[in-house]
Formats: sequence, C-alpha cells, structure tokens
Amino acid sequence: MFRRAIILFLLTVSTVSYAKVGLVLSGGGAKGLTHIGVLKTLDKQGVKIDYIAGTSMGCIIGVLYSMGYSGDDIEKMAMNENWSQLFNDKPIREYIPMYEKDESERYVGAFNLSPGKSFLPTGITSGQNFYTLFTRLTWNYQDVKDFKKLPIPVVCVATSLENGEAVVLDKGNIAEAMRASMSIPTIFNPVEIDGRLLVDGGIVNNMPINEVKKMGADFIIAINAAGPRYKKEEIDSFFKVMEQVVSFNNYKEKQKEKKMADILVEMDTNMYSVTSFDEAPALISMGETAVVPYINALDKLPKVEKQKDKKKVTFLFKITSVKVEGLQKASKDFVLGSLDLALPATVDEGQIESAIERVYGTQFFESVTYNMTQVDDGFEMTIKVKERSSSLLRFGFNYSSYTKAALLLNTTFKNTFTADSRVSLDVDLSENPAFRGQYYVYSSKKPGIGLRTELLFNKFNITTFQNGTAQAIYRFSYYDLSVNAETNFSNYMLLGMGVDKEFTTRVPLVSTDQINKSYDEFLTGSLFYKIDTLNSVVYPKKGIQINADFKLATDALSFQDGISHKTFEKLSLGTEFAIPFNSRISFIGNTFIGGSIGDNIPYEYQFYFGGFRANYRWFQPFVGLDYMSVSGPNALLLGGAIQIEMLKNIYLILKTNVGKLSSQFTDIFNAKDSLFGNGVTISWDSFIGPVEMTFMKEIKRNTFAASVSIGYWF
Repeated sequence: MFRRAIILFLLTVSTVSYAKVGLVLSGGGAKGLTHIGVLKTLDKQGVKIDYIAGTSMGCIIGVLYSMGYSGDDIEKMAMNENWSQLFNDKPIREYIPMYEKDESERYVGAFNLSPGKSFLPTGITSGQNFYTLFTRLTWNYQDVKDFKKLPIPVVCVATSLENGEAVVLDKGNIAEAMRASMSIPTIFNPVEIDGRLLVDGGIVNNMPINEVKKMGADFIIAINAAGPRYKKEEIDSFFKVMEQVVSFNNYKEKQKEKKMADILVEMDTNMYSVTSFDEAPALISMGETAVVPYINALDKLPKVEKQKDKKKVTFLFKITSVKVEGLQKASKDFVLGSLDLALPATVDEGQIESAIERVYGTQFFESVTYNMTQVDDGFEMTIKVKERSSSLLRFGFNYSSYTKAALLLNTTFKNTFTADSRVSLDVDLSENPAFRGQYYVYSSKKPGIGLRTELLFNKFNITTFQNGTAQAIYRFSYYDLSVNAETNFSNYMLLGMGVDKEFTTRVPLVSTDQINKSYDEFLTGSLFYKIDTLNSVVYPKKGIQINADFKLATDALSFQDGISHKTFEKLSLGTEFAIPFNSRISFIGNTFIGGSIGDNIPYEYQFYFGGFRANYRWFQPFVGLDYMSVSGPNALLLGGAIQIEMLKNIYLILKTNVGKLSSQFTDIFNAKDSLFGNGVTISWDSFIGPVEMTFMKEIKRNTFAASVSIGYWF
C-alpha cells in the first residue's frame, strides 16, 4: 500500500513518459463487464496500453481491446448481445437439416447412453455459440497465431483440469483460447487445446499480474471485478456457492499479485452474480465510477498517438483445402457436404460462420470449431469436431386438455450400422400411446439422396359430434411401415417419395348407432415436397413453411381376405408464414387445402379440424372447434393471428380462422355452412416448452371454453 501511494503521488506531480503500461483484467463472469467502464475511461484519457493479460471475462474483453476495439465498441456489443441465446446449445433452426427440423423442438433434455461414458454431460452447455461469437469478433486476425503479435500483445490464462496448474495461452487459435479461459466448470464443457483439457483460469489465477510483468510492463493497472468474498447471508444461489469455493483456491496468490499492481481498481460487485448479464448498464457504469479516483494518475501515463478514424475492413480468406480433425464414426464427406463450400472458395466471416453452423446443425457434433492456416495458394481451414454421444436418451413432456398427460422417451443411435446414419426410437407414454422407429442414412452431398425407413404406431380416441352433441367415441389404431427416398436441396427444401403399408382399426367405445369394428389395409405410394424457413416451430417471427403431399392408396398386397377397396387419391397443400412488423409483433398466417378422389373414402383417411396444435398428419388445428371434432374428404382452411411478445418469452396471440369441409371438392369454395372461429392464447415459452392457455367460443356447442397445453407437442 505504501509503495502504491508513493507511485500515485509521483504520478500527480510528474509525467511517466517512458513507462510500458500493462493492463490486467480479472475474471468474474458477468461482473467482468465492469472492465468495459474502465476501458472507456482509459480511452478518454488516451492512455497507451502496451501489454494485456486477462482471465475468463477479462481475457475476452482484453483480447477484443488488444485488436483495436474501443471501450465504446465493446460496450455496444455487450448491450446488444442476446446473452440467453449464447448460453443455449440448440442450433439455429435455419441451419438444421430438413430431416431434423421436426425433432428440433420436441425434447427438453438428454442423457448419454454410450458404454463406458458418464450418464451426465461434463457441462450444462457446450459453449458452441460463444465460440461462434468469438470467431466472428476476431475474424480479421484469423491468420495471427502468436497473440503477442496483435496490435497490443495479449495473453489469456486457463486452468489445466488434470493437474490444477495455470496455463498461459499465447499462441494458436485466439477464439479457442478465449473460450477455454472462460470455461466455468460444470457450466461449460472443458476445452481441449494441445492435448490439455482446460477450464476457467480464475480457478488458479484470477489476477495474472505477473504475466504482464514477464511481457515487459513496468507500470501495471489491474482491475479486479470479482469482488470480495461473500458473507454468509449473501450466499443465496448455486453460482455464489461456486464463486466462493473457487475463491478459496487462489486467495493467497491473488493477494501477493495485487501488491505488484501500481493502480489497483477494485469493486464491490457482490450485489450481482456471474450470470447478471442483463445488468450490463449498471456494471459498466460501476467500472467508470471505480476508476475516477485514479484519473490524475492516468493522465500522467504515456498517451496514444491520435490517428484518423479507419474504416472497418472485413478480410476475405481464399480457402483452398479443408482438413477435419476429431472424427470417430462420422465421415469426412458428411462434414464437407454439410459445410457446402465449393473449393476453392473466397469467403467472408458471414459465409464461413453459416457453413460451420450447417455442420453443427446436423446435431452429430457437440462442438465444431475451425482455424485458418496460410498455405502457398491461400488458406487451409482445419475443422475440429467433437462428436456427440453415439447413444442418447432424450425425453419430453406434454399435457393438454385434449390429450391429457404424455411422456415422450427417445433413444437415438448415430453411426451404428453405417457411417452417417441414425436410428431413432420414440415411445409416447399416455392415454394415446404411440411408437415411432426410424432408420435414416444421410447423403453427404447436396442435392443427394437420403434413405428413411419408418415404423409408426398410434392409438387414440376420436369423438364425433352432430349439432354440438357427441354421437360416438371411437378408438383408432394406426400402423404404418414406410420406405422413403428424399432429396435435400438445402436446409430448407426437401423432395421425396415413398411406399407405405398401412393398417387401421376402428373400435366403437360409445355410440348412438350400431357400428361394428372396422379394419382397413392399404398399400400407398406418396410424393411430398417441403419448404421450411420458419425461425421457430412454436412462436415463429419470420419465415414460411410449405407441405405438399400426394397419396395414392390401393388394396394391393392385402394380408387379410375379404379386404377390397377402390383406389383413392389424396392431395393436400398446407402453408404457414410469419411476417414481422417489428421485433415483438408478427402476423402469422396459415392455409390448408385438401382434396380426395374416389368413392367412400375411409373415415380415418379424411381431413379433421379442431384444437389448436397439430400432432397427427391428418389433423388441422382450428380454434373454435373441439379436438378433431369435424371431418370430411375435402377441406379448405384460412387462418391468421397477431402474435405479440409482451415481455421476454411471454406472448399474447389473437387468432381467427374460417374453414369448410365437404363431400365434394368444389363445395369447399362455397361460403355456405362455413365454419368461423376465433380465440385468444396467452403463452410462456418456457424451458420445458410452451405453456399455453387458449380461450375460444366453441362453434358447435355455442359456448365459451378454455384449453391448456404444457410442453412441446409430439
């Protein structure tokens, strides 16, 4: 303290023009945003920084500052970033292949079933989205492998998970180093660099003052954002417990290193946690306030020469070759096909980010990172992948007023029988049990041919109404074995054809008429075409979805004597589209038209209206009608909704729809006897899926009703 007081006194009466200034930025998670406030003050004072060392959040902010981002630039990033999205491992839906989109929002959790591996993951999140962000921000320095050759030399500190030693990262992939330094144990998966498994540097060296001294600094400014140890009454969350435990390990070393700082800026950030990213404005302001007592001292330090503002230039890289590391069961061709780059390719940061997102979107990989290395005729891109567990147990939950409670269990085995393949088994445990087994062999090229084999089973009740009065309740059983060939033109377009062997039974449970059990059996051929650019399947704000399907059904290859049906055809076209008015309000429109050709279309192959979410292929949601309460061989539906995000993930949806079912196709265009309904949905897009309550006036019964749904539909 005495030495620091002498130095501060000397700085108030003289200028230290010779000093090489080192800046040290501590870790602290969201608390590290206070560093931004300090950097803004350093910029205003024109202080010339010669070396930087950082840990965790201090590493991230320090690296950006070393590359030429100003304090104001970093503040804008922090204020505009969607932090909750960064912590979410789910791939952006735009980059999920068509064959995976239907499953992208069905499950709420997953466990590892691979032999010899832990049932639980090594972290809550893989950190893929953070790596993507860091790579984007450091794009112009992709070819710099020595961090001391950046505009301001910088080093980052991480911790070896094997021996607990501090690891100084000063070479290699800068984005990977940033990701490793902030890898808080149990929150983020560890990062492997040069054979070492690394986690957050704050565990062993949260104030790496000695590192800037080694680099050549003779005057040190250190910023401690972590705050003092918590008092007993302040420890009220999992994150604070973790912070306190981590602080025990390096407390003494941190006190020794603090004494080497010439200016030590410390803040009491204990009213915030490591996850308080939504408090960015207050934290940044705290940093600005904390450095005020040192303004006079800072004014005596060497100054940055004033330079003209430079236009930001985005570098282009000519990729001439691609190397893939980390593959175990997936093929290199599968990665290159998902990358979808025709080499040689000259790319900017947006193009390469989209390409990497397409690889990650296949959901075959836990993480996908890349690095550029200069070669004679351009750059070689090295893609490093970590394959997901080849065996997963996934689960989902749903409750609705119509279908009651349901638990979905799924086991998925990837690359089991052959490379680039997936086996998926779904079991729906509920009053309406279902099973789906699927085997998919992927194509490594676009366009290419993928092969999908499915076995389906559904069992559920249908209530029929007449003038609002229930007439009968049927128990339906549906079995289907299909073989399909599909061409994926892109992540949003698919064309396919298939052959199905379908069986259905209908058993009357309650009926006002004498109806016997019925059995139907068909061999069907189908053509289908799909487009899907919706950014979310549940609450889309932009994009379009088109489903076109043609089915030809015959009684060929019947397994039971006496089955004889005339051939019939079905054609349907459904669309859903979302048009944003602004970031919170969107218009959601949907249309459906379906027609049948043939006599006596079986009851189970007709079109159904009712309810508010679709889960079966023949069911169209219709607000104002009970679940699957009306049906017909020909159908027309038009619907619209205003979707308002009132608060974050809280929605108010105003819905209306009009439709017609008829025995003749031309009659669906006649307004007579049309069905018209509207309703209001209040919903919460929660971590377990959508939680919704819908209020509507039932058309047939002429009464008001409310329905509830919790969780993803499946």
